[in-house]
Amino acid sequence: MSVLRRWPWQFLAIFGSVCACTGLFWTPSPAIAQATRTVAVADDDDEEESEEDEDREDGDEEDKPAGPTVDPNTGELIPGRTAQQGFSVRKEDPKVVDAFEDFRRHSKAKAWELAFKAIQSVAEKDPKGMVPAGDGLMVPTRQRVWQALATLPPEGREAYRLFNDANAKQQFEKASSVSGGAAEVAALQAIFQLYFVTSVGDEAADRLGDACFESGDFLAADAAWKAVLDHYPDTNLSKTRLRLKRCAALSRAGRWDTFEEVAASLGKESTAETMRLAGKEVSAAQYLAALREQAEGQPQLASRTERRDPSGAPAVTTASIELPRQDKPVWQVRFMDDSLAEQFQQALRNMGWGNIEAPVSSSVPPAVTDGKRVYLNWLGIAFAVDANTGKLLWRSRKFSDLTGQAQQFAYGGVNISRYEIALHGNHVLVTGLPLDQINQGMGGAYRLVCHNAETGAVVWTTKTGDVAPFSIASAPFSAGDTLYVVANRLNQQEMHLLALSADKGKLQWSVQLGTPQASVNYRGQSQSPSPLVVQHAGMLYVLTNNGGVLAVDPANKRLEWAFSCEPPPIMNSNEMMFFDPDMIRRQPVKTPGAAFVRDSVLYFKEAGGYAVYALDLAGPKLKWKRAAEPSEMIIGIGGGAGGASGGTSSPNLFLAGSSASAIDLSSRAMRWSTNLPVETGMLRPILGGDRLYVFSGRGIFALDTATGDPAGRPFRGADMDSLGGALLQCGEKLVTVSNLTVTAYPLPSAAVRQSSAQ
Repeated sequence: MSVLRRWPWQFLAIFGSVCACTGLFWTPSPAIAQATRTVAVADDDDEEESEEDEDREDGDEEDKPAGPTVDPNTGELIPGRTAQQGFSVRKEDPKVVDAFEDFRRHSKAKAWELAFKAIQSVAEKDPKGMVPAGDGLMVPTRQRVWQALATLPPEGREAYRLFNDANAKQQFEKASSVSGGAAEVAALQAIFQLYFVTSVGDEAADRLGDACFESGDFLAADAAWKAVLDHYPDTNLSKTRLRLKRCAALSRAGRWDTFEEVAASLGKESTAETMRLAGKEVSAAQYLAALREQAEGQPQLASRTERRDPSGAPAVTTASIELPRQDKPVWQVRFMDDSLAEQFQQALRNMGWGNIEAPVSSSVPPAVTDGKRVYLNWLGIAFAVDANTGKLLWRSRKFSDLTGQAQQFAYGGVNISRYEIALHGNHVLVTGLPLDQINQGMGGAYRLVCHNAETGAVVWTTKTGDVAPFSIASAPFSAGDTLYVVANRLNQQEMHLLALSADKGKLQWSVQLGTPQASVNYRGQSQSPSPLVVQHAGMLYVLTNNGGVLAVDPANKRLEWAFSCEPPPIMNSNEMMFFDPDMIRRQPVKTPGAAFVRDSVLYFKEAGGYAVYALDLAGPKLKWKRAAEPSEMIIGIGGGAGGASGGTSSPNLFLAGSSASAIDLSSRAMRWSTNLPVETGMLRPILGGDRLYVFSGRGIFALDTATGDPAGRPFRGADMDSLGGALLQCGEKLVTVSNLTVTAYPLPSAAVRQSSAQ
């Protein structure tokens, strides 16, 4: 049996060379062990706390020690608590927070002159940071200024116009004299920011939309027109025309999900309205049809919803899968052999860590498929396998190139979570630390490489050019002709969201996100988390896996808000402890963070986190949170009234890790939980119809999503020495990806499935 069949182990802490030389080891006391799990507590309101108390009474949540807490309104630490850990954004000076409080207080008293003076003092400082918005939310100061003015009551709007209309009209006349280009956009943007609620605010916003549209910034144009529709109720502009202009911008940007929402809001009367557009008299319905017709053949937005897993591949199928009848595969490609596995083990023994397995040796390569080929990223070596024959079509390097790097992987403390793979059209996008930089350890730069999907030829790479100063931290997210990745500058922790051109990898723009709280790896080296990017309704959401979610508006290229929650346990160098190799315990399974959007609610759980969160994006506002095991990850959402999952009245949220479970989205009660023999956290289950399929080291398990009971015997397969891993459905084949091989099995034909059902 392969040496990789052993359970993976990991250090709780390392003292270093002193212990190695003297042989002095001791087991940490329970008090010290508990100290290493100090985490921050989310800012929840009383209602959510009472709901969690009910969960504890039902046995759904373990009692945990209280951690540090930050007042959501002031941003100050609650006395007696330690400093908050986790991801942090740039906060504004306390005087700015006080000015917003003055504005709120004077507005409530209808002392409008004093209220506007307070908000004007903030705008004049050209603020760059963020301010608390309550319930764990932080928003940019500029946005808070705009929102404060845009949401004024009618009496406040009239007062603001009385004080500012003359200046607004003067500024608008100057902006009208600017002939296009960036100068016109900048002038109109300044009016939009400070004078939107004046009598010329709607016209300025409309002109701003036109200018942005003409310059090719379609998302910014849509945002300007949307502001008039949402926040300028007394506008004289045609709302039908504004919605049609939004549809035009959204179609150009490839945002078809939002396009259909805006088109549906027109209604029958509006779609029959005739107006002059593009020099022709057409009805709104005809114009929408023309936009849809022009869209044929254009790249579509890759929207990651509840039907996609953290790697971007479909995780939900429309029907259940009948597992293969025989263990014999159609084909199998082995990339990890016993010789290389032994080298990884030998490297650890040379360091005195012979009883501990390197995380790299149990790594399951990230994999995706386009139906024709299966693509994998094995420790920086990208390769493609023909889905029908199993023929190795291309690879970026020889598998044997890893042979000489086994020791460096063990010594360097490589961050395996930063090896990702994704598809964009006919391109394969691969991230990771180049093999020739493995010896640099945490100082090396993780790169993004674009390969031709058919030939494997390198199209472009971030090793050179304007992205070279950055180290890639997340999987790339594809949206139209743009790729979004989270990255940090070399030798810096601060994270940025980068927008790259998909054809050449050029940096288009970037947004500063904030600074994560770094942890230490099994080598005692600093290691930052790997974020995840998802998209919904034109907004990008970054799951930090470090205690928060960030919302980025790609139209305005800015951070819209940040939500702070309880971060996963973070161990720093001051909390390192000795360990006894003879008494070391099994390492808990650690699954990656995951996020899904359903009905404008973002459901997420961070890697190693203790809770699942439901964040209402319409607010934004925390809808609820629920305790979960650190080893679990979100798989997807399914079931509901008339659904396959027992015909329940509300859908289920499915989790998998060391156990699989189903949580009712309405009541948040656990419907069932089933233990699984999972040996690796690099899972990718499939949620299909009324079945949940999980690939473990003991075979593929199928669970009934209504009850959690096994649906038949496990399928053992031909990869018995592996730890399990990912499942992919590729046509009539079921593909498994483990830490050793990629294997394809034939699925029963449609006729056989129909016969079995009868």
